[in-house]
Amino acid sequence: MQALHLQQSETPVHEHGHERPAAPTAKSTRAWSSGSRRLTSWAPAAPELAHRQLAMAFHAAPIGMAVTTDQGVLVQANPALETLLGHRPGQLLGGRLEDLADRTQAQAISTGRQQMLDQGRDRHVVISTLRHAKGHQVPVALSCSLVPNPPAAGPVDDVAAYLVVHVLDIGERQATEAELTHRALHDPLTGLPNRVLLLDRLEVALARLRRHPSTVAVLFCDLNNFKQINDTHGHTAGDQVLAEVARRLQQLQRPGDTACRFGGDEFVVLCTDSGQAEADSVAARLHAALTAPVLVQPAPDDDRSGPLPVTVTASIGIATTTDPHLGAHQLLHDADTTMYQAKTR
Repeated sequence: MQALHLQQSETPVHEHGHERPAAPTAKSTRAWSSGSRRLTSWAPAAPELAHRQLAMAFHAAPIGMAVTTDQGVLVQANPALETLLGHRPGQLLGGRLEDLADRTQAQAISTGRQQMLDQGRDRHVVISTLRHAKGHQVPVALSCSLVPNPPAAGPVDDVAAYLVVHVLDIGERQATEAELTHRALHDPLTGLPNRVLLLDRLEVALARLRRHPSTVAVLFCDLNNFKQINDTHGHTAGDQVLAEVARRLQQLQRPGDTACRFGGDEFVVLCTDSGQAEADSVAARLHAALTAPVLVQPAPDDDRSGPLPVTVTASIGIATTTDPHLGAHQLLHDADTTMYQAKTR
């Protein structure tokens, strides 16, 4: 890799203050302006200067970098890598990055590196986590590149003279991806799983019946007269009611069950390994949980002060199945139909 040596020259200025183009020279291949000075030419730097520039780039690189042997032993580590992993200068040298990973991930790092060497590939990337000096885990993307023996060192063989490893911290990216995934699968008001996640879990529960015969139950819950709550107390109070109902649902659901906000004032509880009796018990507990009024803050234009009690009731329909071939939408439809029958009684 050749470094570029940039030469600067003064730019002639027109009497009215405008820059005049510099006359091209034999060495000029590009030109660009910065303020009142113009970089007009470049030439390959001398080997000593190129070496210094590369060393400075390695040292100042904003991401972790290391030079290792073909066995992964670190012979150089830049400050960004030492900072990322919490080590003092020189502390990482002589060790291997896989020494900072758990057994499974360490095997993946070393195996991937060896396969790259054996297959003659020039690059290998692996996602892993490395242990910080303080003990916590740092998620990283390791990108390993071959640097073959230079011709001056003798005949080129199949073994790399050394490897260059880029270590990119992907913790923020993973956190962002996890947050986006959570938002896509959960209701923003109540924090409960949304319809998409419910359908996925219901399909998994039904498919599981093929291997482990059991019963899957769905409880479809609709809040009664919810529109009246919005009309009387305002939509903000209505949101408070929905959030509180969701909280009570979460408290009464069994481990392994899923409570979901299906949409509007509708909630669904998915119960796995649950017969009709267990589903009836969950419905009874939900009715009991809603007997206590929900306290809401009055609307800004409401003359009443302090939290206002709002009575909430619900109609619940239950559908169960032991049939692994029944579709998720059909089971939900059956529970919805039963719920409307209960509402009209």
